[in-house]
Amino acid sequence: MNDEEYEVLSRYLGDLLDDVVEKFKYDVDIDEEYDELLGFIYRALIRAWFKGRRPPISRLEEKLREIRRREKKKLIILLSFYISRYLRMKHVLTLR
Repeated sequence: MNDEEYEVLSRYLGDLLDDVVEKFKYDVDIDEEYDELLGFIYRALIRAWFKGRRPPISRLEEKLREIRRREKKKLIILLSFYISRYLRMKHVLTLR
């Protein structure tokens, strides 16, 4: 994920990530793990929405804007799912 993509994701998902972590009391230190979590979510969204191909920044921004505006509740559920998967992956890696 490059700087432009990071900025776009932060703009459209940053506050929602904070809200989801707080609302569902996930064991994530947003201050420490924000970049890693955002990278994990970025990779998952690229696989799901763009079949694993990196889209132009304008297309990514358009998709995030559209989803956030039209289907915010679904986006919150999706973020919750990805946060739980991130935590599961992190837990598995610490067990090794």
